[in-house]
Amino acid sequence: MFKFFAIFIAVALILLWLFQIVFLGTSYKLIKTREIKFSANKIVQNFNEDYIEQIAMSKDFCILIMDSTGNNIFSIKTTPRCTIHRLSAEGINYYVNRAMKNGGEYLEKSALRRDDKEYRFGNIIFSKPESIVYTRIVNVGDSFYVMMLDSNISPIDATVSTLREQLIWITLLLVILAGLLAFAISKKIASPIEKVTKKAKKLAKGEYEPEDFDGGYKEINQLVNTLNYAAVEIDKNEEYRRELIANVSHDLRTPLTMIIGYSEMIRDYPEQAEADNIQTIIDEAKRLSSLVNDTLDFAKYESGAIELNKKDFSLTKEIGDIIERFSTFTDYNIVFNPDEDIMVNADELQISQVIYNLLTNAINYTGDDKLITINQIVNEGKVKIEIIDTGEGIAEDKLPDIWQRYYKIDKTHKRSIVGSGLGLSIVKTILLRHSAEFGVNSKIGEGSTFWFELDILNNKE
Repeated sequence: MFKFFAIFIAVALILLWLFQIVFLGTSYKLIKTREIKFSANKIVQNFNEDYIEQIAMSKDFCILIMDSTGNNIFSIKTTPRCTIHRLSAEGINYYVNRAMKNGGEYLEKSALRRDDKEYRFGNIIFSKPESIVYTRIVNVGDSFYVMMLDSNISPIDATVSTLREQLIWITLLLVILAGLLAFAISKKIASPIEKVTKKAKKLAKGEYEPEDFDGGYKEINQLVNTLNYAAVEIDKNEEYRRELIANVSHDLRTPLTMIIGYSEMIRDYPEQAEADNIQTIIDEAKRLSSLVNDTLDFAKYESGAIELNKKDFSLTKEIGDIIERFSTFTDYNIVFNPDEDIMVNADELQISQVIYNLLTNAINYTGDDKLITINQIVNEGKVKIEIIDTGEGIAEDKLPDIWQRYYKIDKTHKRSIVGSGLGLSIVKTILLRHSAEFGVNSKIGEGSTFWFELDILNNKE
């Protein structure tokens, strides 16, 4: 930052030197030349003595106007060093001839003798005044007039010398002030940035504790807030990851232990190869398969490896088929009474997984009555599916977290509640890919209602 600030100050000073010292004389002469031509145009437009005298006095011009025979019809002298009033007839003819050859106008700086060009005052050499002579042929009716304007160019050497000395001191002062200001600003900005950098390094080392401090600038404070938010979210993610490891290790260990135990028992005691014991092995193997499938599915959805394959299908029939499959291996009372058959356009396999995961979640958490209700509600071209359990419910402050990956409401590892904590996160990912509305309503002691909405196919047509 100091480098760029120094470059800016240097460029500003260079431009100041160029326009105030180097090009000052040239700019001044250009301005005087433009001014004398502009005044001549004004006189041509308003050719009367009062106006001409007003121009001469306000602009400090000497003006001489002659008719075609060379007689003076107007003359005004505003300075004793006026060039045109010291010209001989031959000198006037020189300017007139040049003007006629040059399309009716001619401008020239007056020539001074070499020994008159400068004089000395102390150590400073000053130029003597120069003069601009502008000659113009003016046609008025059938006659023409010769108009000559003379303007002194005042010497600006003293002004340039004064400005140069002032600029030297100004330059030194600005350089010192710029250095001090840049140092102060860089320290003020660098200090909070260093704190943010230290916080980022701590974050990289796994220290997720948020830190609040005033960065002094809105952008830096926004960066601090963003970093603290990232720290909180990463800390949550780490906590969920630890819970996943604990959950999966517990849920894997238990069925594996039972599979191994029952298998060894059947091997050692063949007479124990009863249907109940074999069914236990099958059930535990299914639990393992469910855990592995959830983990693999979530990884695929996260990476975008699974694309949407939308088609028309009956959502009502799909829900009925899933309930029928659940009924073959559970004794839960799943109630579903649709009023009509609803067609949707969506990825049938993924929507089936949404229903399966929500139904599995309801089975895990419903009450002792083992009642689960599924409602199909049609409203304004949309179908809303509600899956209702009669469990303990979810605290309001925990509702936003249940859609997070690895999250499980029950963390006591009850045997009846088995899962990776990825089921609802998979539901969320699939429904977001379908641009579908979804949510959960729950009260402690009253159970929970998970729902989602899809567009009805007939509405789109």
